[in-house]
Amino acid sequence: MRHIIEKANEVREKYGIDDLELLASKLGAGVVELPLGRIIEEVYIMDEEVIVVDPNLHPYKKRHLVAHGLAHHLFHRNARVNYFLDER
Repeated sequence: MRHIIEKANEVREKYGIDDLELLASKLGAGVVELPLGRIIEEVYIMDEEVIVVDPNLHPYKKRHLVAHGLAHHLFHRNARVNYFLDER
């Protein structure tokens, strides 16, 4: 957890931007709002480098979820993972 906080502080200091959508674009990730249903509120699509958040959420909740998606972009965008691999 400490490395996540350190990375957030590093990015904040480097870019000096409070607008997370603008920050995401400077870091190579897009942010779009699309209805995601009743259970999922945010998703990071690694192959497209895009963070999707549900537009029906409170602005504070959206900000939190964009920050969460941005963390996935910063820490996991180069991971080689296939969550849909069927190994039966």
